[in-house]
Amino acid sequence: REAYGVRNQYLTSAAIIYTYNGEPEKAIAADRRLLSNMDELEQRYAAQGRHFRNYEVNRYICLRRMLCNYRALKPGEADSLYSRITALGEVNDDIRRDLGANPRTEAYYRST
Repeated sequence: REAYGVRNQYLTSAAIIYTYNGEPEKAIAADRRLLSNMDELEQRYAAQGRHFRNYEVNRYICLRRMLCNYRALKPGEADSLYSRITALGEVNDDIRRDLGANPRTEAYYRST
């Protein structure tokens, strides 16, 4: 059995530490792996008939952190991340409220 919880906690911590240490490439790499793990978990849960596990807020936080590290993004990637974030805000009230109350995501996007 995969230890997704431990792996996800490690990757989250790594991405945060790399971000604060000014290592955006490493932070983005950790967040990419984290998003991949979320995809795998969603597929696994769907195959098991578990349709109530939702990673929208986790994805939002991860995508926002990636946008924070915009200096290391590939060309056009900031646009893609911002689109994914706003799409999550359209379907999740918590994310929509955070986007409205916290201009950080838009500020990161506008910095690119």
